[in-house]
Amino acid sequence: MSGLPNPLELLFGKSWRKAVLLSVLFFASTFIFTMLQSLKDGIVVMAMGAEALPFLTTLGSLPASLAFFGFYRTVLVPRVPPQHLFYATAAPFLAFYTLFAVLLYPLAPHLHHPAWLAGLPQLLPQGLRALAAVLQQPLYSLFYVVADLYGPVMISLASWTVADEVCSMEEAGLLYPRLGLLANLGLAGSGGFIAAVHRAVGPGGMGAVLQVLVLAMLVTAGLINPTAAALASSVVGFSVAYRMWEYSFKAQNPE
Repeated sequence: MSGLPNPLELLFGKSWRKAVLLSVLFFASTFIFTMLQSLKDGIVVMAMGAEALPFLTTLGSLPASLAFFGFYRTVLVPRVPPQHLFYATAAPFLAFYTLFAVLLYPLAPHLHHPAWLAGLPQLLPQGLRALAAVLQQPLYSLFYVVADLYGPVMISLASWTVADEVCSMEEAGLLYPRLGLLANLGLAGSGGFIAAVHRAVGPGGMGAVLQVLVLAMLVTAGLINPTAAALASSVVGFSVAYRMWEYSFKAQNPE
């Protein structure tokens, strides 16, 4: 039995233990990302119509992403210890999604459509009337923008930063293409889970779907945090701290 090849080693080489941790990280991140994509589009389309999506993306998601990346580089990286940077990035997102599911979404019908914006649709040309819906329903608009940020921030930035820090150049050439393929399993798994939740809840139960999916996000995040901790502590150690300090120093002293 001892002579049997390790299938993980055949797939990932000698770095298979590191690859398993990174696979869990990317699978969980894309699992959450797919649930958020479904929720943000579903809530906005039901409340405002699909014509509101371009306004939210252009006027909300784009400026918010630029602002967040500036905040990440100038505030988080210099001030947060490297071993806590991933958690400091993820925690505000998860906290907001929880707050929205538990409190803001149930209260939204009572807070939206303020009287002083009631006449706005009539003042705008036909092509801009969806913008009025975006302004009249700010909680849904805010959820769309924050949910849209999760992919660029937690996958493109935070998760790949962890991977860059723990992998050598040689390991990256072997592992990264395989990690990208395995991350797609999170998309497929999340899609099946979302469909099952919708079938169980039935039509007209968006509030219940939202709460179930956010609970699933928190459970999935329970996999991400110890995985990131294991990568940061057992694999990287001092080198991560040094590289993040070096990045911080260069960001503050570009010359």
